[in-house]
Amino acid sequence: MEWYLFAPTTDERTCGAYTQTDGMGPGYNLRGPNSVWNISNLKKPDFEPDFDCFMLDKKAKLTDIISTSIINARGFIVSNNLKTIFDNSRLPSHIYYPVVLLYKKERITNYYWLHFIEDNTKDIDFRKSEFELTHPLPFFRTESVILNNKELSVIEANKAANPDFKVFPRFIQLNKSLDADFLIFEFLYNKCYISEKLYNDFKTNNISGIDFTPNISIS
Repeated sequence: MEWYLFAPTTDERTCGAYTQTDGMGPGYNLRGPNSVWNISNLKKPDFEPDFDCFMLDKKAKLTDIISTSIINARGFIVSNNLKTIFDNSRLPSHIYYPVVLLYKKERITNYYWLHFIEDNTKDIDFRKSEFELTHPLPFFRTESVILNNKELSVIEANKAANPDFKVFPRFIQLNKSLDADFLIFEFLYNKCYISEKLYNDFKTNNISGIDFTPNISIS
């Protein structure tokens, strides 16, 4: 199966502005108990987050995925169309929360926060996988550390010892029992990947606002 890197687009010809959100609406308390700032990564919130509302940058365009830097937890703001496709695909454990967007003084309500509560690190056969620890910017990649047949704890220890470096997959062997269309690996620099099936669904339905890059490092 072919896999693709998946991320909200940074191409402003498509999204208008990156990131597309520009803070929260008037009166929103980012330090309040239900604030989106309090959503933990890869964990189900123990409160009902307040998603009313995200202000869009004045140059932003509405796309099927909305880029934001307001929430640190792993997830995405997705349209109802994109949610429908995800609902018919195999994703890691997740929750949807309705969100409101403020776009050109209009309240848009057909969007959701897709919140992941687990990743796929457990689905990697680390004994048969290989990773590279190097600088995230190609111009600065003067050296790297190759990590093969290593457990995650060893990879994380090497990462901590090289704080300017990030982990990239050279080859990932997934556990044979895994049946998935969407993968998240929190310890990697490029974290999200989609299956060829999901990629084709996006193309067929003209889903906008997403960058795809073919990736041959996952098997």
